Amino acid sequence: MSRIAPLLLATAALAPAAPAQQGLAETLPDSTLFYLEIPDVQAFADGFAGSSLGRIWADDALQEFLAPVLPMIDGALMQARSGLEAQGIPGALLDPATYGRVELGLAMSGFDPVTGPNASFGARLTFHDPAVAQSLFQLIGGYGAAMGAEVSDDLVRIQDEDSLIAVRLTGSTLAVDGGKGEVAGGPLAAAPGFQEARQALPDGQMFLHLDLGRFVDLGLAALNQFAPEEARAMVPMVLGGIGLDSLATLSVTTGWRGGDSFGEGVMTFRQGGPTGLIGAGLHGAHADKSLAEYIPADATSFSIGAADLSAVWNFITTTADQLIDLAESQGQAIDRGMPELAWLYGEDRAMYDQAFAAIGPETFSWQKAEFSMMGGGGSGGSFVRVRDVEAVRKMLAGVMPQLAAILADVDFLDLQIKDATDRKKNADGEWTTVKLGEYYQFRFNLNALPMPDEAKMQMGMMANMLPKPAFGVTDDGWLVFSLQGSPAVRKAMKAGVQKPAENILANEEAADFLGRVPDDASGIRWSDPRPVVAGAVTMIQGMLPMVTAQMGDQFPLDLEKMPGPDVFTSHLRTSEALSWFDGDKARMTSVGSFNGGEAMVLVGLGLATFAGVTALVEEEQATELEIESAPTEPEVIADEGDPMEATRMELLRLDTGLMLYNAVNSAYPDSLEVLLQPQPDWDEGFLADPEAGIQPDGWGNPFVYKLTAAGYQLYSCGPNGVDDGGNGDDVKLQ
Repeated sequence: MSRIAPLLLATAALAPAAPAQQGLAETLPDSTLFYLEIPDVQAFADGFAGSSLGRIWADDALQEFLAPVLPMIDGALMQARSGLEAQGIPGALLDPATYGRVELGLAMSGFDPVTGPNASFGARLTFHDPAVAQSLFQLIGGYGAAMGAEVSDDLVRIQDEDSLIAVRLTGSTLAVDGGKGEVAGGPLAAAPGFQEARQALPDGQMFLHLDLGRFVDLGLAALNQFAPEEARAMVPMVLGGIGLDSLATLSVTTGWRGGDSFGEGVMTFRQGGPTGLIGAGLHGAHADKSLAEYIPADATSFSIGAADLSAVWNFITTTADQLIDLAESQGQAIDRGMPELAWLYGEDRAMYDQAFAAIGPETFSWQKAEFSMMGGGGSGGSFVRVRDVEAVRKMLAGVMPQLAAILADVDFLDLQIKDATDRKKNADGEWTTVKLGEYYQFRFNLNALPMPDEAKMQMGMMANMLPKPAFGVTDDGWLVFSLQGSPAVRKAMKAGVQKPAENILANEEAADFLGRVPDDASGIRWSDPRPVVAGAVTMIQGMLPMVTAQMGDQFPLDLEKMPGPDVFTSHLRTSEALSWFDGDKARMTSVGSFNGGEAMVLVGLGLATFAGVTALVEEEQATELEIESAPTEPEVIADEGDPMEATRMELLRLDTGLMLYNAVNSAYPDSLEVLLQPQPDWDEGFLADPEAGIQPDGWGNPFVYKLTAAGYQLYSCGPNGVDDGGNGDDVKLQ
């Protein structure tokens, strides 16, 4: 751990030292970029223990299942702790019960092109045991003395011409302060935006305050110093059009109440209020709760909002016009009548204006998600009201072929333009095919990217997880968008966007939430993670026997004790989120099973793991005189046309499809072709890239697929094309 203590000092960026008994918010200037506070880390950890994830981990059924590996986890933690202590660092730092209050903050002002911005940094670490603080301070003092620092019983101080770093010990608190240059301003605690946020937000177990306006100002200052003239003029235009230059602060609190994870936030704006697209949202339409009638009762998530696409179009055209004016002012000759600018200045402009003005503001989306760990399941889509169907279709018919022509040279992305059709009887009673309108489908082909064949095989496993964006406009006035391919879009274009026989209001939990939503909400979101988690657990249960068959006695867990879905779902709840504008402020609130608190815990676990592993590695390096690395064979990358690799990739695609089919149907199909047949919520079957069908192996021979008592056999007959029952030169996945 020879570098950890200097890093603690070096990263403690820079401001005058302050007495540790003062809170950091009373010490930092009001130009603070960010401030993070956890009032009591132990209480934070206790809150997580009572959360959904904490209750799942502590469930007796899961603990019994994991019993064989829990000693391994405990042993690893003990090793990490001893590794830290071997480097002179208190091992108790890995235990959240060690900590009390934690504060971090960073302030900046000005921007010198040579020395950079003036900066001020502070940190406060309060420990429940003063001995831990004393031990850590002594360690820092030892490193500081080696670096020529001023060291006393309670202060480590490093100072040069323009910067200062100081670490002060007061009782059980370590205070780190540093500075470079002068950062003026009163204390952060007295800043109006900070005070208002602390008063407006409820008490939580973590508080975060960001000065978004200062982030923007510092970015523009750096831009003015280093960017070319064109960028210095362009970027402020874009920021102003979006409204980012009107942002002031964002404050968020998160934690747990009664076992539920919550988060609340408030965003403030500079004097004059929000501008640009953000301002359009502030003054735009509210979310229409009646759109819930379009959402089916079995949806696992939905959202309702308002979309002002005319404001987006105005931003695009205004920004483009400003950029062209800028180019002309710099002496560039631009022909505004050129075909490429017809959408902005030519005859197409009126068409675009009319189309974008006809889209919105009503918008909603819903999802019935299943087995999302592997992709491919579920249904749903996003829907935006269209008030002039022909105008929007005309615009899309003009622009999408141009986009398709551009993407024709892009190997990994394809845009398909297709006609939605339906079979109807004409006036004579004859069945005819009726064209309903165009829809548009994007397809990704990551195997077209330059990468080793091994990576392509891994991509094959992920193929079902890739989005398949598709969209179209229905006759009854909806822009329908789906990430799960074209079936949902085609269905909507045939039948229209209809209200289901039973909508989401039949779901008591969703109906209760919607009943509490105020009429002025700008965004409404709800989800139920339990069906997805149950499906994922069921899928894992189906896959584990194959894993254990491959690992044999090396697999440490007893599958008969594998917890069922109820062990997980019984600790979960629905998630609810709202956003709304309160005067000149934007507010948001959410409650559910997962939130910012869980994210902080995962980050903390990651940092603790990294510190422990680093300590172990350095301890081993200190005790070993020499480490000889065995020579490694160079990686052999198969040629692009290698039939063996082509065979393995297709085997992987088929094998993944078989696992998905089994997870859904609790059985394997009679033939591989069944994998291509649609089922409810699996409109395109179970294979990635279903349009490819069932491919032969790399030598042009069909694969052998047999049902067995243990499941199935799947293999290629190999280069000689002779079925050796999976032996000989036959090729199968190991």
